[in-house]
Amino acid sequence: MKKFLALLAVLAVLAVLVSPVFSQEKADKDKEKRYSDIKRMLDATQATKMIDQMKAGMKGNMGKLFHDMVKDKDLEMTDEVKKLYDEHMAKSYDSGMKIINIEEMMNDMIPSYDKYMSNEDVLAIIAFYESPAGKRMIEAAPKIMMEYMPKMMDKMKSGMEKVKKESEANSKEFAEKIKAIKEKQKKEKESKEKK
Repeated sequence: MKKFLALLAVLAVLAVLVSPVFSQEKADKDKEKRYSDIKRMLDATQATKMIDQMKAGMKGNMGKLFHDMVKDKDLEMTDEVKKLYDEHMAKSYDSGMKIINIEEMMNDMIPSYDKYMSNEDVLAIIAFYESPAGKRMIEAAPKIMMEYMPKMMDKMKSGMEKVKKESEANSKEFAEKIKAIKEKQKKEKESKEKK
């Protein structure tokens, strides 16, 4: 009987020691499954494809916005000048886009999706985007964005013109205040030196 109790005690100790290992292994497998489902969801929504399509549309619209922002009243917008602007804008845009790795960005999003969405929600979203309605939405979304993008850029253009004017006025006011403070400090310094 003593041997049996000793054996039970050893088994109980082993169970206590091994249990966290099995729990951790199960947790790791659950997390791996959740991450896999989230990746499936991102694939089902064709998120990377949509981002690429949006980037292509933005490139053209940003070129127009860039032209409007950097207009030089002393420079005639000839075909040669327009070509230079377009080349400069394309290089700048391409350079900026090189820092964005879509695959890496998607992988970085997965823990956030895991944190804020249940696995049931993820599976429901997958089911929707794999349905005919979901597939039609995926097909229509880039067209909708391309149609909307020029409107958004026009609004941004007028907003940027307003911001530019406000910024210029703010900078002028700031410069005047700094100039007044410098003059005041100079007079105070001169006054102290005379004493």
